[in-house]
Amino acid sequence: MLQTDLHNKLLRNERIGGFDSAVAAGQVPGFTAIQKFGGGVVTTTERTIWDNMENSDFPYKYTNTAMTGESDDILDTGQTIKISYIELVGDDWVYKKGTMVTNGTTPVTIQEADDDYVSLGVNAAIMFPYRIINTGTGQGTGGMAGTFDVKTGATIYGQINNGYNQSLMALFPVASGYSAIVHSVGRSIVGSNKAAIFTYSAIPFGEVRQAKRVAGLSSGSEYETFDLPYCFPEKTILEVRCIIDSSTAKVNAWFDLFVIENEYLGR
Repeated sequence: MLQTDLHNKLLRNERIGGFDSAVAAGQVPGFTAIQKFGGGVVTTTERTIWDNMENSDFPYKYTNTAMTGESDDILDTGQTIKISYIELVGDDWVYKKGTMVTNGTTPVTIQEADDDYVSLGVNAAIMFPYRIINTGTGQGTGGMAGTFDVKTGATIYGQINNGYNQSLMALFPVASGYSAIVHSVGRSIVGSNKAAIFTYSAIPFGEVRQAKRVAGLSSGSEYETFDLPYCFPEKTILEVRCIIDSSTAKVNAWFDLFVIENEYLGR
């Protein structure tokens, strides 16, 4: 059987044990490496792990909205923000990029951007954002003085906490035309022997949330890799949720995956 270039690269990298590194370096056509992680304060109510989880669950929606970005500190002025988001185009989920420059506590509408995060001069139509990064105002300067929110009205869809300069959201959407393979996951908790349950879930489009991996942890951290990875189709939201048996604690969760263009799966 004639083998495709993709097949040859898969075999070669599997033999030398460097397939993950090859994908991360962009050496495998159709494959992209994603490291997704999130953190927040867990409570006795189960919620998706993200920056604002202590106050509310992540507000998933399936319509486009023009969103704004604003800080609660007037000192956050002139900082460039990069946003990765999903736009609903017809029935398709499409990966898009957006940008804006902060103006303190004044809301600024997020603009759609090209691959270099240069504004295209139109408002971004956002189904929901999944990554927000502050690049500041110069080399090593311009860190967030306050808390920065991406929102529509009073609803927060993403947040950067003071000092982090990027969002911490343990969720990732698989866009139309792509599939995802999750090959490793991790979790940590900072607290005094407080039992927490981490649920690695998937939300297929039009269906309810489904638990794919459930793990408990009371202290420290754990990391798992899978010889047989978890596979998910297009228009699926991947996320990690958490609940604690009493009080509160700081938790983090992450998952490592490959996003694969579907056209390469049938070769």
